[in-house]
Amino acid sequence: MAAGEVHNFEQEWSLLWNVMTPERELWACALLVEREQGNNAAVYIAERISALALAGDADGVARWKAIAERLSLLWTGERPMPM
Repeated sequence: MAAGEVHNFEQEWSLLWNVMTPERELWACALLVEREQGNNAAVYIAERISALALAGDADGVARWKAIAERLSLLWTGERPMPM
């Protein structure tokens, strides 16, 4: 920092707070699917999981299962039964 320059802690905190964490990204995905698919969101997610499983994409399956869990929490406040 240059001499006489004032550090803006509020701006730095704002930048750190607004970082997209992996957890926030999963919630954002669940919210987006809910917004775009409505009542069909759970079916859409199940179809994605099925297609990824058939393709052998274990990481994709795990990601969409995590999104499904967030959607369940949004809708019911409860975690779904393990798949």
